[in-house]
Amino acid sequence: MDTAAGMSATGQPAGLHWLSNALAAPAQLRVGDTVLVWLSCAGLSRALASQWLRHQLDHLPCLADGWQESAHGPRPRRPDLRLSVSYGHQRALIAVHAGQYVGVDLLALPVADDWPGVSRVFLGHAETARLLALPTEQQADGFATAWV
Repeated sequence: MDTAAGMSATGQPAGLHWLSNALAAPAQLRVGDTVLVWLSCAGLSRALASQWLRHQLDHLPCLADGWQESAHGPRPRRPDLRLSVSYGHQRALIAVHAGQYVGVDLLALPVADDWPGVSRVFLGHAETARLLALPTEQQADGFATAWV
């Protein structure tokens, strides 16, 4: 690893594990480490994708102590780990972080026509007004950029 730049030999930031196979995740995470698992859920209904994603959580080595459902989705049993999942439009993303909260969200493009309503709720009235002031052909892309 290039410690001066904080990057690994693969060009990823130190402590970031970007994977396409849950089984490849490390069993132990150090404070500050993040595991991101990018998966396909093509051909699955939303209900099946949710079940399949939870099956993947059962096989993540860093979640060997298990996880439990909560009002906000799956949570690790280990108090030092944070977990976020998102799925939709044939893809799923799992994020596990050691030490701090983490959040992931998948947004399919093109953005649905009802984006202003979603924007008002989650981004606020001022940001929505700014986006609506953009030329019409730039508004949906502007929303997608503001969302992340």
